[in-house]
Amino acid sequence: MFETIAPVVFARGGSKGIPHKNLAVVGGKTLLRRSIEQGLAAGFSTVFVSTDSPEIAEEARGAGGSVPFMRPSELASDESPEWHSWQHFGSFLTEEYPGQFSHLLVLPATAPLRAQEDLDAVLNLITSGAWDVVVTMTPAHRNPRFNMVRQGPAAEVSLYDASSSGVSRRQEAESVYDLTTVAYGAAIDFVVGATNMWEGRTAGVIVPNERALDIDTPFDLEFAEFLMGRKLAHGG
Repeated sequence: MFETIAPVVFARGGSKGIPHKNLAVVGGKTLLRRSIEQGLAAGFSTVFVSTDSPEIAEEARGAGGSVPFMRPSELASDESPEWHSWQHFGSFLTEEYPGQFSHLLVLPATAPLRAQEDLDAVLNLITSGAWDVVVTMTPAHRNPRFNMVRQGPAAEVSLYDASSSGVSRRQEAESVYDLTTVAYGAAIDFVVGATNMWEGRTAGVIVPNERALDIDTPFDLEFAEFLMGRKLAHGG
């Protein structure tokens, strides 16, 4: 199943919001281990991990992941776009496994509440051949055409989208979504040659809010522990 898909977790060692975030524990397992196990449970024989951290590499291998190299430090700083790490890994696969892999399935460690059906939806879209990138997203709580505003230097406030001043109800504004980190799919040839994901044909999979939590702060980590406990209590 999906033999030409390479599942990969990009997990750098540095993190300002939560030190060693990818090794933080939720529901008795590190975030990294959860992502690797979710990839293996989806039917993949290997889940790759791209990291610059020896500690993360050790945890990855212990969880059944493959760490084929240590990521260069210049691709693991706060200033380095993750897209560059995608390109680096895509180039590695092209050189080391010629003709074997056509797409990446990116499984961020910061989304421990993803479900198999979310991965299935991403995989079905990216393998259809119609898209260069597939993202996951969730319905936004705010809308730039209804309840998002900007403030000027004199404290004056106006609608972010001034052209929508006639919109008086949320239902009248077009639907907008927040991008999530549940999963991404991407064609390797596109990744290697593009500057960013928006240069190509991009599709989206809608994920329920309860599965779309992205851990970025200590509060997110506490909330994830609560949601994971509820999920496990119900046999999830």
